[in-house]
Amino acid sequence: MSTTREELIAGLRALADFYEANPTMPVPVYPDLLVSCSNITPERDDEAAAELVRHAATLLGVEATQSTSGGWNVDGKFGSLKLSVYSTTQERMARYNAEVSYSGAVQPEDGTR
Repeated sequence: MSTTREELIAGLRALADFYEANPTMPVPVYPDLLVSCSNITPERDDEAAAELVRHAATLLGVEATQSTSGGWNVDGKFGSLKLSVYSTTQERMARYNAEVSYSGAVQPEDGTR
């Protein structure tokens, strides 16, 4: 059985092979791979997620930055591909979920009375 890491590596290699074999395939101008550390920690622990981001920064050889909402983020570049590793605090996610909970509840008038 393969792991998530092995599946990711295989998928990236398959994508690279696909682009190499299909030179007319459109290429994204700003390819971006996002890694949310908040979703992969036990119990969605804020400090554990932040530590994963800081660890990624060390591996990438760059500085991690903390956002005003308490989350952390770091970006690495691999050619034109940007790898973004980030964490979001549970408080910020709860606030976001509350904000979007009304999505679709209010509809604009279509003017066809």
